[in-house]
Amino acid sequence: MNIIEFKNVSKSFFTQKLYKNVNLEINSDEKIAIVGNNGVGKSTFIKLITEEQFPDLGEIIINEDARISCFDQFGHLDLESKVQDLLDSPFARVIKLQKELEELGSQFSDNETHNETIMEKYSLASDEFESLGGYSYIHIQAEFAETFGFTDKLSRKFRELSGGEKQYIRLATTLFSDSDLIVLDEPLSFFDKKKTAWLTDYIKNSTKAFLIISHNIDFIRSFATKILDIDNYTITSY
Repeated sequence: MNIIEFKNVSKSFFTQKLYKNVNLEINSDEKIAIVGNNGVGKSTFIKLITEEQFPDLGEIIINEDARISCFDQFGHLDLESKVQDLLDSPFARVIKLQKELEELGSQFSDNETHNETIMEKYSLASDEFESLGGYSYIHIQAEFAETFGFTDKLSRKFRELSGGEKQYIRLATTLFSDSDLIVLDEPLSFFDKKKTAWLTDYIKNSTKAFLIISHNIDFIRSFATKILDIDNYTITSY
């Protein structure tokens, strides 16, 4: 699926020209890194995608069916919510289906006609459950909690977490969201090697598209299938 297309896009920041006549596409499953010196317009590029800013010239076409999530280091989460509830929130649909399947499974009886109706409902719910990853969300949550130190903090309220821990939860809710494109701007804050390795594996194994700004070259090399290099008023795709 074509998620975003830039057609002859030019953009300036006040009197500073950032780029001109940009033509590129962002498609499903692509893992894209944005590189360039400070001040060349990397963050502005993301703001064009999230429609916080608009091009001076040209057109940006965003697929109306595409779901885009952007990691916001200051994004609002309910301070009174428990960590487990926040980690569950991106999986609300699959958790609901899991409970529905358990309920339907308990309704089978000796009535053959009744069972046929239940089996039809069970089959439909099971197909959707599997299409959403089924029980894989439990493994994903457990891996995240172990790597980022939340195994014994799942019952804590969000407001009780440290600044770094809040960042991790914001990142998790973005990564786990039901989105076609995940946008991350310098996501490795407060990361050690173990956390960086987890994020790298998650990105590489995900079916979602990713667009990531990072100055960490080793990190970029580990996942990128495409690099957008912003330099000399142009964006070159490699």
